[in-house]
Amino acid sequence: MIDLLKDIPPEKALAHYTTMPTALEGILRTHSIRFRPITAANDPRESRRRWSGISWEGANSKFESTVLSEFERAQTEYVKMFCFSKSDPNIHPLFTQAGLCYALPNMWAHYGDRHKGVCLLFDESKIVEMIPPGKLMAAESISYDDFFLENQSIGSFGNFDQIDAEFGGNVSEFVKAHIQKEFQPDLLKKDNGWRGEQEFRALIYDRDPDTREHLDLGYGESLVGIVLGIDFSEVYIPLIKEYTSSQVRLWRLAWSESDGTYKTKIIT
Repeated sequence: MIDLLKDIPPEKALAHYTTMPTALEGILRTHSIRFRPITAANDPRESRRRWSGISWEGANSKFESTVLSEFERAQTEYVKMFCFSKSDPNIHPLFTQAGLCYALPNMWAHYGDRHKGVCLLFDESKIVEMIPPGKLMAAESISYDDFFLENQSIGSFGNFDQIDAEFGGNVSEFVKAHIQKEFQPDLLKKDNGWRGEQEFRALIYDRDPDTREHLDLGYGESLVGIVLGIDFSEVYIPLIKEYTSSQVRLWRLAWSESDGTYKTKIIT
């Protein structure tokens, strides 16, 4: 961040906007972040969309019903995500706050409870490290385009014969590999209407039956700072300090009438 996290390059800082209750009780107290299935996304293009147009080939049709069942569960349970915002790489040097991941007006309005919430700042490299290698699918910035103006059909081909030949009969690994190859790119694209979120998305593949609805992963030392919204209640600051280490820096966002920009005030 240009004026906050001097020890972390701007391009390596990730921001997660949320409400005060979720930040305190759901994240800071438990020292974890919650990955949810894509069906929990707030964009119907993702939450209600199903990967269709799939054609299966091969003579080994004994796997058909198992593959289709596994594929459906992958769409509704296994593929999970956690979303951040990332600073605009093309920040204008004269407007150092504009485009920074902690100072996005629409994010404060929609996710930060209209400035009564918080923005949690993470180190990207440490976030990626804390995800078990066997679960990590991707961790990268979303690309934006006018997708609603394009053909929305998504098609792919799968070959049942691959299950034995390449995956030793392991249907689960076959489906996972197929999704990563054919559909993962679509999970990293959004319509231009969402561009202001400057989203960075972490995708995981989790088949554990005990975590079908969500998976909580400890964030370890990846949390490096917290920015409080302009209207965040000071009553909760002691609790934030209790739940975080002394290494986590704390600021409050402020509005400057003189030049019409956000400013940050150091608390700790």
